[in-house]
Amino acid sequence: MTAVTASDYHRIKNGANTVAFRMVLRVDNNCCQAEVEPIRGHWPPQHVMRFIEYGAWATTTLTVQGLHPNGFADFDFSVIRGVVDRCQ
Repeated sequence: MTAVTASDYHRIKNGANTVAFRMVLRVDNNCCQAEVEPIRGHWPPQHVMRFIEYGAWATTTLTVQGLHPNGFADFDFSVIRGVVDRCQ
């Protein structure tokens, strides 16, 4: 995130000094909706506790849809490919 100096609209000043800050906050409590679609790909699926095993050549598509009625939702998603230890 890059920090920038707040505009004078948001600053309450005493001469040249800022003594307070006005924050405008909008709260929208409409419910968000989300859907995770089935995983698709070119691999022989072996689902064990929701893990999918595939070779280095395989491709996988993960599709997630999210919706907020007024477009105010924020969404973040990450995938980590890990190694399964079969000796446990």
